[in-house]
Amino acid sequence: MLKHTTRLILVSVAGTLILVSSLWLRAAGQRSSTSLGVSARVLGVVQVRESSIPKVLVVTPRDVQRGYVRSEAPAELRLLVSDRSGAILRFSLSGLAAKRVLVTGLATPIEVTDGKSTTVRIPYAARDEQILRLRFSVFLDTSTGAGEYPFPLLVEARQP
Repeated sequence: MLKHTTRLILVSVAGTLILVSSLWLRAAGQRSSTSLGVSARVLGVVQVRESSIPKVLVVTPRDVQRGYVRSEAPAELRLLVSDRSGAILRFSLSGLAAKRVLVTGLATPIEVTDGKSTTVRIPYAARDEQILRLRFSVFLDTSTGAGEYPFPLLVEARQP
């Protein structure tokens, strides 16, 4: 960000010097011609603006008996993607409660397993924000009992 700001300041100073010298030459009665070529590149941004992915996984005795917990309502993941290359979402497991998580609501369902992260490419869409509505099926580890656990799925967004 500092490099970008420094470049912007240098371009502003150069433009000001050209304008001042042009005005000075006109005031002196001399003819002048000045041109300044400027180019700019907007840096791409990928950012999670808001996430309603649960913080806690509540496991009931019935869930333990079934072996999994399914989310009742979709979780929203709001992304700002201004990079024309799109974004990469990285899903990984943390904690001991789950051995795998099935994520639906993307172009295709993905399965995230213990010890491996899964990446998904999100295409660029020409709008301010992309909203993903995700559902989760958390398949419990055999040692998981009823109770509350930190939600086992981590989601990160980055540029490709």
